Amino acid sequence: MNKKILIIGPDEKHLGGISEYIKGLISSDLENDYKFIVFDTLLYRKRIKIKQSKFSLNELWLTIVVCIRFMKILSNQKMDIIHAHTSSYWGFFEKILLCYIAKGFRKKIVLHIHGANFVKFSNRNVVMKILVRLLLFPINKVICVSDEITQNIGLKNTITIQNSVFFPEQYSKNYSKKTINFCTLSVIEKRKRIDLILKAVKSLVDEGYSGFHFLFGGDGPETNNLMKYIDNENLNNHVTYLGKIFKEEKDKFYKDSDVYISASLSESFGLSIVEAMGYGLAVISTKTGVGDFLLKDHINGFLIKFDDALSIADSMRKILEKKISLEEVGNLNRSIAINNYSWKITSQKLARIYQNI
Repeated sequence: MNKKILIIGPDEKHLGGISEYIKGLISSDLENDYKFIVFDTLLYRKRIKIKQSKFSLNELWLTIVVCIRFMKILSNQKMDIIHAHTSSYWGFFEKILLCYIAKGFRKKIVLHIHGANFVKFSNRNVVMKILVRLLLFPINKVICVSDEITQNIGLKNTITIQNSVFFPEQYSKNYSKKTINFCTLSVIEKRKRIDLILKAVKSLVDEGYSGFHFLFGGDGPETNNLMKYIDNENLNNHVTYLGKIFKEEKDKFYKDSDVYISASLSESFGLSIVEAMGYGLAVISTKTGVGDFLLKDHINGFLIKFDDALSIADSMRKILEKKISLEEVGNLNRSIAINNYSWKITSQKLARIYQNI
């Protein structure tokens, strides 16, 4: 009989890197040996919009509701392992609380840290730094999506397993199109700085460049502001907003695109960049997450400065002027992504962790 693993975190109805990872996890080769059940904490919070979790009386009350629901599941169903997925800030403390409740039920715990700002959050002062490490010490295994987070925690029970993606096995791309499609796909929040990409598009349009389009998808608190900017600057002929993108729509989104742009201020990993690479896209990115260790400037894309629309426009300009071959870069990126970030590799690593604990 397959062992049961209770996944704590947002299911596929929600946007964001954690929900994408959980969707990949429960669809991987691991499903042959384990039965996954998702405990969606956002469902019990009745939260649809993505927002950063902060301590408040309302958040505290909702956490109590989540804990009661969680204890009912542990009481009524036999679970062998709890695999919790967390970001930073108040969400981290909520997941830690659930982990300790599970320990009270004598469950083995895996805590998976995805937070882009986790290092900043855990190092905000000496007390927080000590508290985070004390809370993580009793967890059976702590998984981090980057070496930076792992090294910052510095505990023996902590390891790095970078994120993974399902890539299309058979894939061909037309690199001779007249129009080059730049794209981005993410939670639409200030940290992602999609507004800077739009400013870069406006700059190129004003310079008279043609033969390009910018596609972006996702949802979040900055969506309305971006749409107002597009209307005010008359960019509707050069920019298309596609809203939330799921499953088959995502496949079409990447196939229609040629260059992925990430102007993000911080990423723990950067799952959408690796997804784009797997579809043979060149990448323009800030030096954070995979942009820091996968992107080689002028080799498989371009590195850009933080908070700098001119830097983005300059990189887009180089691509429009064919300073690099999109076909050569695309083939290189697809090879890098498939050989290093396939779920076939990650599922084997996770299987060993489940077996060892």
